[in-house]
Amino acid sequence: LYFAMPYNIEAQHEMLGQYIRESRDVMPSEQLARLEEYRDEIGAGFMGQVFPYLAVAASYLFYLLTAAAGLNVGVGFTGEKLGFRGAVSIASLATVTMAVSSVVTLALVLAKGDVYVGTNLGLLFPRWPTEWYTRVLKGFASQVDLFAAWNVFLLTVGVREATALSTKRAFRVVFILWLLWAAMMTALSYFGLAG
Repeated sequence: LYFAMPYNIEAQHEMLGQYIRESRDVMPSEQLARLEEYRDEIGAGFMGQVFPYLAVAASYLFYLLTAAAGLNVGVGFTGEKLGFRGAVSIASLATVTMAVSSVVTLALVLAKGDVYVGTNLGLLFPRWPTEWYTRVLKGFASQVDLFAAWNVFLLTVGVREATALSTKRAFRVVFILWLLWAAMMTALSYFGLAG
C-alpha cells in the first residue's frame, strides 16, 4: 500500500482526497466509504503517527517469512534440503527488490502527485474495472513488473547456489512459488483487500 509509506501526512490526505474525487463516479459506494474513513484517520493519535513506519517493517517481515517458508517447502518437493536459515538468507537478499521498488514508487507518487502510479502491468487497466474478469486480469497484471522479475532472478540464483539444483530446476521452483503468490494477491485484490 502506497498509503503506508512514511511520508508527509498532509500529502497523504491530499493524494487520497484527489483519488477519491476522481474515482467517485466509478468506485463502489462501500469502498468509497472505507477510503473516506481511512483518509480521516490518517495521522490520528500516536498510532497514526507511528503506523506508517510499522507498516513498512511489518510488510518486509511478512514477505521475508512467507518467502522463506515457500522456498523451504518448494525446494523440499525437489528432494533437496534448504533449511529455514538458508531460506531466510536467500529471501533477505532478494528483498533488495522491495526496497528499490518502494523508492521508485514513492518517487513516482511524489513526482506525479497521484497514487495511481507504479511499474506493473496493472496500469494498463482502468482504475476500477467493473467486469469480474477484468478485475481478475488487472489483479494478476499488477503482480507482473520489472521488480518481480528481478526478485525471481535473485531467488533463483540463491536457491541454485544453496542447493544442488540446476538453474532450470531452481527457476521452476521459484516461478511456481511466484505464481502461487500472484494468484493469492490476485484473489485479495479482487475482494478489495490488496492494492
